[in-house]
Amino acid sequence: FSLILVVVLLTGCSTFKPIGEQTKLLADIEQQQLFSMQQANKELLLLDVRSEEEFNQGHISGAINIAHKELAMQLTDIKDYQHKNIVVYCRSGRRAAIAQAILTDNGFTKVNHLNGDFMAWQQAERPIQKNKG
Repeated sequence: FSLILVVVLLTGCSTFKPIGEQTKLLADIEQQQLFSMQQANKELLLLDVRSEEEFNQGHISGAINIAHKELAMQLTDIKDYQHKNIVVYCRSGRRAAIAQAILTDNGFTKVNHLNGDFMAWQQAERPIQKNKG
């Protein structure tokens, strides 16, 4: 019982949302949809929530990096996207789900998750960008 209480306290009770709101967190966007949006120069924020080290080793072109652990403290940096398209990804999905919850809990309304995250993007041999350093 105490472990459950600790988990609930650590998640800020964000797991106890009405069913409709939980569905909103699970909105996925397919790789091809993202690629098409990028090609059409659609205004969107592509948010990589992995660590800076992972990001520098390779990321989707056009992405900005805010680690999921730092996102809540850096929301003002992306406030211009509060009602614009945001696509979140990490390596495999866990951190992206955390980031989605943080964003939606703070009033961001168009938050999507890249289906398959960075691992699937690489497996599909889509273009990636690396930072020198």
